[in-house]
Amino acid sequence: MKKHAEAVKTAFHMTDTERNDELRARLINEECKETLAALGFVVDKRGAVRKSGDKMTDAAIVKECCDIHVVTTGTMISLGLTPEDICVCQKIVDENNLLKIDTSPGKDAFGKILKADDHPSAVPIIFDYLEEIAAIREQEAEDVVLDAPELDALHLDGTELGASGGVDLPSEPEYADAPITDQESGIGVAGTTLPVKEADAEAGFAV
Repeated sequence: MKKHAEAVKTAFHMTDTERNDELRARLINEECKETLAALGFVVDKRGAVRKSGDKMTDAAIVKECCDIHVVTTGTMISLGLTPEDICVCQKIVDENNLLKIDTSPGKDAFGKILKADDHPSAVPIIFDYLEEIAAIREQEAEDVVLDAPELDALHLDGTELGASGGVDLPSEPEYADAPITDQESGIGVAGTTLPVKEADAEAGFAV
């Protein structure tokens, strides 16, 4: 399990240090630039996307898109999200984006579907979800701390623990010395004597 956890951290550019937003920003920026280059584009100094040369193979483009997925997923993990949390948040965003199709006023010059002026944001929904799971996990952490069992209620071999925690031993001995040999039990060394219950001595079993 520990090796798997370390592998996940390595795969998603995670470290054992505290959250590092600058690292996440740099990783995302780097992978986005490489994806643009694979598509044959670049972002100029004014922030505009312009063609820079021939695009790479489809396989190269897919690889760069996967790298973006790696660093963005790693960023969400660094925020404390589990894979299940990430899937829920992705569904929230997907449903919000699909809502654009029904309410969009049209597309821009490059074919992007435009949002309506009153299009709701997915952020408040994700915020509420993160608050909810944070509260649940805090409660679960508290529930892990269990109360110690009442010792007075415990009975061991018919012996009751007293209120002081001492054990009231029976007045009559329950045990007898019985020889245990390899032939009788298959356990122990021949010729040795071990304390066993009388009932078990006949059967040749050590307890």
